[in-house]
Amino acid sequence: MKKFVKIVPFLIALMLLTVCGILHDIPVRDVAHRYIPMAESFAEGNFAFAFHPRVPPLHTTIAGTVAFLTGVDGFTACKIASSLWFLAGIFLIYQLVLHVTSNDVRMAWWSALIYSIFPYSVQMASYGLRESLKTFIFLLAALSLVRIKDDSKNFVHYILLGIAGAFAVMNRTDMVLMAALFILSSAFFECRQSKVPLLSALSGAVMTALSLPAVCIHYRLFKMAMPDFRFAILFKKITGRFPDIPEYLATAAAALVVLLVLGWVLEKVSRKVSVRYLVPLTLLFTAAVVSRFIIVHHTPWAVVKSFLNSLAEGYYTVAGAFIVLYILWRLRYRKLNTCEVLLLTLVFANTVFNILAIIWNQNMLYVSSRYLHPAMPLLFCFFVCGVRDVYEFICRHLPLRWANALLVLAVTGIAGAMLAHLFQTPLRDRVKNRSIMQRKKVHTLAAMIRQDFKSDSADFPLKTDIRHYVGAKRPRLYCTAGNKISVAAYFAGGSLVFEPENADYIAICDQEKIPANSVQIGTIRAHKRIFKVWRVNR
Repeated sequence: MKKFVKIVPFLIALMLLTVCGILHDIPVRDVAHRYIPMAESFAEGNFAFAFHPRVPPLHTTIAGTVAFLTGVDGFTACKIASSLWFLAGIFLIYQLVLHVTSNDVRMAWWSALIYSIFPYSVQMASYGLRESLKTFIFLLAALSLVRIKDDSKNFVHYILLGIAGAFAVMNRTDMVLMAALFILSSAFFECRQSKVPLLSALSGAVMTALSLPAVCIHYRLFKMAMPDFRFAILFKKITGRFPDIPEYLATAAAALVVLLVLGWVLEKVSRKVSVRYLVPLTLLFTAAVVSRFIIVHHTPWAVVKSFLNSLAEGYYTVAGAFIVLYILWRLRYRKLNTCEVLLLTLVFANTVFNILAIIWNQNMLYVSSRYLHPAMPLLFCFFVCGVRDVYEFICRHLPLRWANALLVLAVTGIAGAMLAHLFQTPLRDRVKNRSIMQRKKVHTLAAMIRQDFKSDSADFPLKTDIRHYVGAKRPRLYCTAGNKISVAAYFAGGSLVFEPENADYIAICDQEKIPANSVQIGTIRAHKRIFKVWRVNR
């Protein structure tokens, strides 16, 4: 019976992923226009379209491997790959909380259970997004670091941290900075017991070696030896050209040395000044940068409000109350331990890096809650411990039966709110008239294009664009920027393009300029806008 209870979180997660995977039958735009065509191209051996510097390759190659081995379509393969990362995270969070709470099995089990029903994580996995892999990376890195803190001589922990860093580099652009933070933290903990962080250098070497194949592929296809095009563009601004393989390796080696030295310096400073002040100082610095950006660019209040709402949603208010209470209580009595400070640091660093990266790269004040949710499972032990502490406080002031009743009500209410949020979107899409009509319009546009397109029409070469990925399949659709109806390209069996001259079909609003040498084949109303659908004759 005890063995069955231990795997209950896994079984619940598997059931929820299966149900949500079936209900989410229309892919979100990133999945439809990038991950699915890249995974299918990888499964078909069409590697020219399986890799692109806009999308680090780990998630799509795993999904492509699933498609190749099982024969499923790209959408299903992305869902399976993302779900596997999510399920693997259950075992990692159990071990992590077990370590942080000094082998408290109950806290570890409840943390794993909350993780298994956390709506944003389950949704992202069932959509086939790469954020499930991001959560896995956070959990693996955190587990490796807390073990390095207690046993800095065991090289296995450093190898696992190097694997987490390599996965980070091949997952998302912002995760490259997180990988650097992993190495910095490792060097800090190692220098507490050693004079030179040699094993942290091993982590960096493993990270570089495992991510090198992706860099080589990008260099072979696009002549830029970087895991992501943004870093290649930065390198070009400095040197005037894209990096080659030796230059990438030299850059990685120099960055590793700098991180090891910073870790050594930080450990020396921490002997006189507590490193716990780094978190609030970093948050204050970020707040200053954001405030300056708002003032200098005269950012409208609507944009600032949307930014703040995304931050609040990213930290998920249902669980946030208990997390905040627990952290404040630990701070009040100075009981916040090193492991807990580390987890908070990783969560806040993820937020800070995303905000500053968007300000720097895109010169705009924006952050998506989707970027913040993957780090939230690191705080589930705070949530469970917060519920426990509130329960113990109530037990001291009320009869036990009343305290137990309140605990059951609280747990039931929180779990019910999470599950309701989880199924809100798929149920709304099938019940609310507006959502039903929007789903129909996507399929209507796809059917219109599919029926009109002649598969024997002459193909034409596409201009290589390192900023945008375009799939191999036709027909190619150009759609008004940012509109959700663009997923019709996937259901039409084709791809989305970002320039009208590369399109076979164009769906634009009636107020936009009518393209030359085109024939209108229909109109469609979606999202309170009228789209004219044109076939481009060549």
